[in-house]
Amino acid sequence: MKIISVVSRKGGAGKSTIVFGLASAAIHRGLNFRIVDTDDNGTSREWAERANALNGGSLVPCRTLITADAIYDHIDALEAEGGVDLLIVDNAGAASHVFEASSAADLIVVPLKLSGPDLEQTINTVEWFQELTTRLEDPTDAPKLRVIVNDIPLTLSKSQSAVLAAAQGMTFVGKLGLDVKLPLLDMPVKRADAYVTMGIQGPITEVIKRHNQNPSTLPMQRNPKPLLDALREMGALLDLCFDAIGEK
Repeated sequence: MKIISVVSRKGGAGKSTIVFGLASAAIHRGLNFRIVDTDDNGTSREWAERANALNGGSLVPCRTLITADAIYDHIDALEAEGGVDLLIVDNAGAASHVFEASSAADLIVVPLKLSGPDLEQTINTVEWFQELTTRLEDPTDAPKLRVIVNDIPLTLSKSQSAVLAAAQGMTFVGKLGLDVKLPLLDMPVKRADAYVTMGIQGPITEVIKRHNQNPSTLPMQRNPKPLLDALREMGALLDLCFDAIGEK
């Protein structure tokens, strides 16, 4: 079982888009996956409930766990059960005790929107990760960490271009006195209406399926390209996550 923890200490960074998108890609590939929502707000839980209600079943299995011990116990239970391919953890931004449970992940994904405050919080998260690594008995047991530039508009403003350039070329001295370079994934996630639709109507796979099955949908209107493009993008993101987990 691979564990991907999606982490952001700042609201509005697009964490939910990444969680929902990875779940959509997992469904498309037929993976047996689970979601853990560590946030009292229950964004992922509510999304899963809507998706399951629309599709009449348990398409998106999601549990809310708000303590590190509960998360560790759940991971142990899933590993003992076997057969689960992927666990996606929607990690609450402000809960430091839950942040610690990220050490059980194979990969920590940090979404970054192109703004100064978002970049600052991303740097803080990378510094936290450095500190977490030093507290482990064996630092090689630490999860991988990758930053994903999220919600990229078709045309960047000057300030967004400046933040992107800073993120791509930045090396800074972290709190531990070590040089740090943001470990960016090789692809950004584009801003797309398909992700807004996904947030309201559930996994992209199911949005496409319901659209195609609608009697009023003409043959030429089936498999709308914006939804297919979003699904491909999230599939590519999932591939990059698995590749990062497999790196030495």
